[in-house]
Amino acid sequence: MAKTTVDECRAISIFNLKKWGCLKNTWQNGGIVWRSDFSGEKNNVSYTLDMSESYFKLDYRIKDAWSDEWKQVSQKYPLIATPCHYGGQRYWFECSIFKNGHYCGRRVAKLYLGGGCKFFACRHCLELSYDSCNQNHHGKFALFGKLFDLNEKLEKLHRETKIFYRKGKLTKKGRKMLDIGEKLKNLSVSYADLNDMLRKT
Repeated sequence: MAKTTVDECRAISIFNLKKWGCLKNTWQNGGIVWRSDFSGEKNNVSYTLDMSESYFKLDYRIKDAWSDEWKQVSQKYPLIATPCHYGGQRYWFECSIFKNGHYCGRRVAKLYLGGGCKFFACRHCLELSYDSCNQNHHGKFALFGKLFDLNEKLEKLHRETKIFYRKGKLTKKGRKMLDIGEKLKNLSVSYADLNDMLRKT
């Protein structure tokens, strides 16, 4: 049975908090709203960010799967700062969930809500998977999926890259594009060989 994926869950990212300018303030109240793709129903989560005390607190309501009643949930997550190589610092959530009697304490960039848990937690505690992990990793369709993914990466890099060579040498992104191109070439050969083999069977 396939695991619940991260794409099926609500997620709160430390990168979004930084993008919204929240990490620059000593203290802030705010809210995050999601809208269901199916029903159009809104889900609201209120948060309190206290940089002086280094914590991120979430308050929200969630429907109990058994009683169908709404319950209020409040949970605090410590904020951890680590130094960056070129100065400044980067922030992380500390997953403050207890699972099987053990405190998690993982340093993570994202917290998820899903997998039958009423708390936002890291993907390890919720046992979440990625879509790519649930896909068939064998045969023709697996190879086709890899070809498609690599081609998308190559196109994205090409759009984002302005300089391919500097002083006669490939830039970092240029080398990455070359590496992806080589992988595409090898996979294309494998895909053609597999097609030939399937035609003969």
